[in-house]
Amino acid sequence: MKRRHFIESAAALASLSGCGVFTGKHTLRYRLTLKVSVSGRKRAASTVLETTWVDTLGLGQGSRWTGKSWGDAILITREGNSALVGLLGFVPGYKPGFTLPYDWLDFLKPADRSTDERRFQSVLQLKGEHSLPSFQWPLMAYISDIENLASANLISEETPDDRFSILDCSLAVTSNPISRGIEGIMPCLKQVGTYNPPFVPIREIPAYQLFRAENFSANGDGV
Repeated sequence: MKRRHFIESAAALASLSGCGVFTGKHTLRYRLTLKVSVSGRKRAASTVLETTWVDTLGLGQGSRWTGKSWGDAILITREGNSALVGLLGFVPGYKPGFTLPYDWLDFLKPADRSTDERRFQSVLQLKGEHSLPSFQWPLMAYISDIENLASANLISEETPDDRFSILDCSLAVTSNPISRGIEGIMPCLKQVGTYNPPFVPIREIPAYQLFRAENFSANGDGV
């Protein structure tokens, strides 16, 4: 059974022009940590992302909170000319990665959920790491040649790789800087925007969303 989409409730802010009334805005900066098994060895790696939600009424959607995110994918390992990455964006036919729909904050069990405002303020006060449910864990990709994006292979339930598995994924509220600069570590990512990895159908998603979030939303819009 396929896992449900991690950011399916986050719609593009670019589509909101002239629709509804802005009644609230919340921004959360969070560190996401992946613990993985790499050929039997345990590894951990993190990234810092930021998501901003805007409360817009009257859209006829399932949630009035819509959001966009910023930050880099998780570079889990880089050994020689290869790398293992925890992906950010939506992969058609599979699932998304590390950006949060607003109602998903309830998984963090905030102390006060009586109103949206109090729920969010409670989340801001959370301390320490909070494990995320396994059905919301991200996809990974193994890139055998960091000079060539065409060497990227998706790791998922449908396309497993016995060398790699996720052990845990956790979130912590932070004020640390947003993660940047993954392109400088992995030269193939300079191709992103002009060439898609083989597992991403061209025209369905800009490949940059898998590795770098810049005003990223669920349907790929960015401004």
